[in-house]
Amino acid sequence: MTENYVVWLTETLDPTALFKRFENDYIAKFNPTKSFIAIASYYGGEEVSDALIRGYEAKGRPAFNVFKTGTQPPMSSILNKINNISKVGISAVNSLCSWSLDYANGTAEPDLTDIDLHVLKGIVEISEYSYNSELGAQVEWTYMVTYPSFEGVFGQVALSWVDSFGNSHVIQDGVDKMVQLNCKWADLHDLNNSDKKVAIMLYNYPPGKAEIGASYLDVFTSAYDLLIQLYAQGYDIGGTVEYSDYYNKTPQFLINSNSNYKINGSFTHLVSLYNLTRIIFDMNNKGSWASGLLEKYVEENWDDLMAHHQLISLKDFEYLTSDIRDSLYNNLTGYWGDGLGPAMVYKNKYIVIPGVWFGNVFITFQPSRGWEEVQDYHSLVIPPHQQYVAFYKWMEKTAKMNAIVSMGTHGTLEWLPGVNLGAFPGDWTFELTLIPTVYPYIVSNPGEAMVARDRSSALLITHMTPAMVSSELYGNYTTLKNYINYYKEQMSLNVTSNADEYKRMIVELAPELGFRNFSVKNETFQSYIDDLHHYLDDMEDDFNTYGLHTLGKILTGYELAEEVVTIVTSQTKIYDQLIEFLYPNLKGLSFYKDMLKDFKYTKEVDAIKAFLMNYSNMLVNGSSAKELNKKFGIVDGSALYNSTLYCEDIIANIRNNNEWNAIMLALSGRYVKSGLFADPSYGDSIPTGYDGYASDPTRMPSPAAFESAVKIVDMLLANYYEQHGKWPELTSLILWGTEISRSEGIGVAEFLYLLGCKPVWADNGKVLGVEQIPISDLNITLNDGSVVNRPRIDVFASMVTNNKDWITWMLTAVNLAVNATGEDASNNYVIKHYAENPTLDRLFGLPGNVLEGTGMSNLLPNTADWNISSVNEYAMDIYLSKVSYSWTLDAKGNIVVKNEKENYKYLLDKVDVITQNFDSSWRLFDSDDYYDWFGGLYNAASVLKEQSGKDKPDTAFFDIRNKNNYISRTYEEEIDFEIRSKLLNPKYYEALSNSAGGMNSLASNMQNMYGSLVLSGGKLNKELGDQLARRNLDAIAGARDATLAPAAQSMVGWQLYMADQGLWDGDASTVQDLANAYMQSVIEYGVACCHHTCKNLAWNAKVIQLSSLTPAQKEKFAEILAQATNTDPLYQMDKEIDKQGNQGNSNGNSDGTEGNQKANQLSNSTSQQSESDGSNAGGQTAVGQDPSTSGNAKSVADSQSSQDASSGGEGAGGAKSYELSEKSASKSASSTESSMPVFVIIAVIILIAIFLVGYIRDNKDDEYDDY
Repeated sequence: MTENYVVWLTETLDPTALFKRFENDYIAKFNPTKSFIAIASYYGGEEVSDALIRGYEAKGRPAFNVFKTGTQPPMSSILNKINNISKVGISAVNSLCSWSLDYANGTAEPDLTDIDLHVLKGIVEISEYSYNSELGAQVEWTYMVTYPSFEGVFGQVALSWVDSFGNSHVIQDGVDKMVQLNCKWADLHDLNNSDKKVAIMLYNYPPGKAEIGASYLDVFTSAYDLLIQLYAQGYDIGGTVEYSDYYNKTPQFLINSNSNYKINGSFTHLVSLYNLTRIIFDMNNKGSWASGLLEKYVEENWDDLMAHHQLISLKDFEYLTSDIRDSLYNNLTGYWGDGLGPAMVYKNKYIVIPGVWFGNVFITFQPSRGWEEVQDYHSLVIPPHQQYVAFYKWMEKTAKMNAIVSMGTHGTLEWLPGVNLGAFPGDWTFELTLIPTVYPYIVSNPGEAMVARDRSSALLITHMTPAMVSSELYGNYTTLKNYINYYKEQMSLNVTSNADEYKRMIVELAPELGFRNFSVKNETFQSYIDDLHHYLDDMEDDFNTYGLHTLGKILTGYELAEEVVTIVTSQTKIYDQLIEFLYPNLKGLSFYKDMLKDFKYTKEVDAIKAFLMNYSNMLVNGSSAKELNKKFGIVDGSALYNSTLYCEDIIANIRNNNEWNAIMLALSGRYVKSGLFADPSYGDSIPTGYDGYASDPTRMPSPAAFESAVKIVDMLLANYYEQHGKWPELTSLILWGTEISRSEGIGVAEFLYLLGCKPVWADNGKVLGVEQIPISDLNITLNDGSVVNRPRIDVFASMVTNNKDWITWMLTAVNLAVNATGEDASNNYVIKHYAENPTLDRLFGLPGNVLEGTGMSNLLPNTADWNISSVNEYAMDIYLSKVSYSWTLDAKGNIVVKNEKENYKYLLDKVDVITQNFDSSWRLFDSDDYYDWFGGLYNAASVLKEQSGKDKPDTAFFDIRNKNNYISRTYEEEIDFEIRSKLLNPKYYEALSNSAGGMNSLASNMQNMYGSLVLSGGKLNKELGDQLARRNLDAIAGARDATLAPAAQSMVGWQLYMADQGLWDGDASTVQDLANAYMQSVIEYGVACCHHTCKNLAWNAKVIQLSSLTPAQKEKFAEILAQATNTDPLYQMDKEIDKQGNQGNSNGNSDGTEGNQKANQLSNSTSQQSESDGSNAGGQTAVGQDPSTSGNAKSVADSQSSQDASSGGEGAGGAKSYELSEKSASKSASSTESSMPVFVIIAVIILIAIFLVGYIRDNKDDEYDDY
C-alpha cells in the first residue's frame, strides 16, 4: 500500500484539483486584486499559518497554506504545479519547512527555478531556551536556516517558539515583520519597474570623504553602472541614458537627466561617472566636527532636501519613531540624550538625510555607527543614534522605498547589538529591517556574509574579488636582485674583481631599502645575500589584488590570466605536474618544498612558472586546452591534462558572471539561484552573482582542513623550538567564523591539534566528535630533518564565532588534554597551567549580544582621543573590558558566556606565541579587523607581560592563501613585507590610484598599517618610512582632483602622525614637505574632514607649524578648516606685514623669510581629549622614546623653531600675538567639550615664550634672524 502512496497523493488526491476548488471559491467570495502569497508548511491549521494569513489579508494580500507530511511528493513540486494553474497568480512564497523543500531529491532548485519567485524563510517552533537566549537559536539554525539557504531560501524571521510543555506560541512581532517584509517583496514582483523606488545605499563609516567605500568594490562606478542597468530595465532614473563624447571627447555613457545637478560650482543635466562621484563626495556623512561642511551641504541643496523631506525636525523624528518599542527608544535617548542626537544635525533644527535623487532612484549613505562620537571606548554597546534610526524609518515611511541595494561589504546594520544569531523582537536590527534589501557581497567573506544574512533578512548576492596577480619586483628591489644574480654569476666564473664591485653595490643598496647592514662578524656574505635573495623571491612570488572589482565586471586579458594561475596553483598540484612534464629527471620533487627555495633550481622554477603563465595567456586569448595539450604533447587523462582542463573551467566560470542578472531578478521579486561564499582559491565559488550560502559547518573541520592544520602547527612549533630551544607552553589563536568557514575549519583544527587531538568523522564527512592522539604520535620534523616528539601545547582562542559545534569540539579537546592519562606537567602544558590556575576557560570573545569588535579600530583612528605615550596601556584596558568573556558549555550542552577577566589576564600574561592565518585576499593592511583582534590581543599581552617583567610574546602570521605553499612571518616582518610588496609596489598602487574608489582603498591600507604599527609597540623601519613618505608625496601631487585629494590627504595625514608620534624618524625636510603638500591640497580641493584630520585640530596646529608655506597660504588653510569645523581659525596673519613680505619676495627674496617671520599669528588649538589626555606627541612613545628627541620628528614646540631655522619659514620672532580663542581648537571640533590637556598648556607656554623672545629681538635688532 505504501508503494502507491505517492501516486495516490499526486493523482487521486491531486493537490492541483484541491487548489482549483479553493481558488474558485476565493475568487467568488473576495474577488482579489492582488496575487497570492503561498505559505508552505508541514502541517495544516497551525497558529503561525493562520496568523500569517490574517496578517497578509489585512495588508490586502490574499494568502493560502499548502501543507503536507512526509517527503513525497516534494513540497516544491506541489508549489510548482499550483503556480502553473493559478488564475490569481502567486507573487511570493513563505516557507516554514526546514531542511529542504524537496528533501527526498536533495534540492528544490529545479522546481524553484520554474516557479521563479523569491522564498522567505519563517523559523517556527524554536525551543524556549533558544527564544530567550541572547545567543539565539543555536540548535535549530542549521536545519531551519543553513540547509534551506543551500537552495536559495532567505530572509529568515522567527515566528513561533515551543515551551517546555510542548505548547507552541506565536511570536506576533515576528509575524508582523514577515507580513510587512514579504508583502514588499511581492510588490517588487508585481509592480512595473518604472513605479518602483530604489535606494542605492553606500557605506561611509567613519564619516569623511576618504572613508567612502566597500571591501574591494568600486562603489562609485558600481553605483553609476547600477543606474544604467536600472534604466535598461525600465526603472525611472529621471532621464535617459546616452552614449556620448560630450565630456573631453571621451565616449562614455551619460545620464541625460531631467534635473540639474551642481558640479564644481556650476549646474549640469548631463551626469557622467565623474559627476556622480563629485555629487557623492559632496553629500557624504559628516562627523559632528564637520558641522560647517554639513551646513554648506544643506544650504546649497536646501530646495531639493526640503522637497524630498530629507530635513527631519524633532516633530518629524517623533512621528518616524512612534512605532519603535519603548525599551529601544529609551535606550537611544538614555545614551544620546533627548532631541536630534549627535550626528548629521543642521543647526540643532534638522536631522539631515544625505542623498541625491535620480527619478525614483535615491543614492544615499548608511548613517555612521556613532562610535566616532563617544568619549568612553570601554562601552560594550551603544545604541544607534537618532539619525541612524530616523534614516531607516524615513526610507520606510516617508520615501516609501520598495527596495534597498546595499552597496558592498559591509554595512553596520547587521552588527547592531542584539541576539547573536538572527534578529529577534527587541533588537535594533529586527526593528530597522523592514524594506527588501539586496546586498551585493564579496564572495570570499562567508562568515560576515552569514551575519548579514542571518540578522538583516537581506538577499546577499555574491560578487567577484579583484584579480589576484603576482606582485613582481620593482625599482631598486629589481636592481638589488640583479646585483645578487650578477655577483653569483661572476663568482661562479671566478671573476672576483667584478664580483667585488657587485658586492660593494649590494652592501650599499640593501640598507637604503631598509634591509639590515652586512656584518662581517656575524655572518658570511653568502649567507647575507642568500637571505636577501630569499626575501626578494618571496616579494616576487607574492600576490595581491589588482585594483577593485566593479559589479558585473568580467576579468579579461592580463587580469584573467593571472587569476587563472592564482586559482589553479592553489587548487591543484599543477606545478608538481609540470616538473614531471618539463623535467622528467626531477620527477618526485615538490615545487614548493624542494625547488622554490633552492637556488640551484632557479632556472627550472622560472621556466615552470613561465610555462604556466604562457599557457594561461593562450587560453585567455582563445585557444582551447585540448588544442594546447596536443600542441605541447600533454598526455590525455594525465593529472596535468586534467589540471589544464580546470584552467579552462576557471575562465568559463569567471566569464559567466551573473551579478547584474541576479540583482535585477532580486529587485523583481524573482528567484535567485544559490551559490557558495568562499575564496575562489579555496572553494568552488565562481561564477558569482548568486544568492550566497556558506559551506556546511557540521562538516568542519574537514579531513583536508585537519591536514592543513597539522602543517601549520608543525611549522609554528618547529620555528619556535629552533629559535628558543624549547616548546611554547601556551599559544593563542585568533579565530574568525569567516576564516573557519571559507577554509573548511582550519583554525578549529589547529586548536585541536595543538592539544594533540583530532576530529572523528562520519562516512558522509560530518564531524561526530573529537579523539585524543597518543602523545607518542605527536612528532615534528625540524628544518634540519630531525624528528622530535613534542608535548601537548596549551592553547586559548580569541574568537568571533557562535557556532555551537565548533565550540563543542574545541572545549572537548581541552577536557581530553587535561584528563590525559599517564601525562604530567612536563609533557602536557594544559595539566601544568590547570595546576597553577584551576580553570579550563580557553575560548574568549565578546559577550553574546555584542558583535562589534574589540574597540581598537574605533579608538585608534580617532587620534584626538588618546596619547601616544599611554595608548598601549589605554588600549589594553579597553580591549580587556570587551573581550574577557569566556564561552563554555553547561551540563545540558548550552553555551554559557561569562566575564572571566582575571583568567583571561592570566592567559595573556603566560602566552608564548600568538598566531593567525591569512587565507584569502585580506591581509594585515586590507582590513581593520586584523589590528582590532590580533593587534588588540598582542598589545594586551605585551603590556601585561612587560608589567610582570617578561618578554613580549612571539607572533606568527601564516599566509595560507596558496594551499600548496604556507609561509610564516612575525608581526613586525608582516608589516615590513606588506609595505614592500603592497603599499610601495607600483603594480598595486597604480591599479588603484586613478580612481576615487581606488584612492580611498589606498587610504584605508595606510590607516590599517598605522593601527597595526601603534599596537605592535614598535616603530617603522626608517628607510621604509622614507620610501612610504615619497610614495604619499607622489600620491598627493598626483591627486589633482576633488575626488582623489581626500584620500591623498588622509594618507599624508597618517604619515605625519607617524613622524609626530615617534613611530617613524622622518627627516625634517621630508616631514615639512608632507605638511606643505597636505595644506596645499586642502587649499586647492577642500578638506577631507575625517576623524584624524578635521576632528583633531591640535594636530592641524602642528601641521601649520611644520609648514614652510607663506603666511597667506597658512591663513587660507586655517580659514578652510575653520569653515569646515565651525571653529575659529588656527592661524591669522598681519595683512600689512604680509604685503611687505610679498613685496620682499618680488624684490628677490625668493623664500619670503623676511615677510614670513613677522607675519604669523597662531591661535591656540587642541582637540577633544579623552582621559588619556589626547596628545599625540609628548612624553614617551610606545617604544620608550621621546619624540622630541628621536630622529627629526619634533614636538609642537621644537618643530616650530627647527623648521623655521632649516627652511627660512616664518620664525617665532615675527609673531605679533598668540591668541587663545574660546571657539578655537581649545574646544574640540566636535560638539562636546573637555578641559584643555596639560600638553597643550605646556606647548602654549613654550610657544609664547619663544614668540616673546623673538619679538624682543625683533624690536632690538630691527632685523630677522633664523633659528
